[in-house]
Amino acid sequence: MEEKKINREFKGIWICKEIWLSKDLNSEEKIFLAEIDSLEKLKGCFASNRYFADFFNKSSRTISSIISKLEIKGYISTSYIFINETKGIKNRVIKINWKKIHAKQV
Repeated sequence: MEEKKINREFKGIWICKEIWLSKDLNSEEKIFLAEIDSLEKLKGCFASNRYFADFFNKSSRTISSIISKLEIKGYISTSYIFINETKGIKNRVIKINWKKIHAKQV
């Protein structure tokens, strides 16, 4: 999969209160959600594990674990865009589940 330079719409550092005060998330997961939010735009976040690993100075394995935990907890969903209807993955799309975040009792 070819790595492209990610065009970011940097919003500053801001984490909504539902995420910040959540006892269900550790600090790493909270910051990770903020980064996904800054990259998400309308169609989702297309950043690769390599991008996140470089950005957070973590291993790709650690990034994969964080993404899996957030998905299991229901904070994000991931889907894939395949190359010409084959099993080859062109892009992974991460979307934040804002309904869960805003419904969370703080």
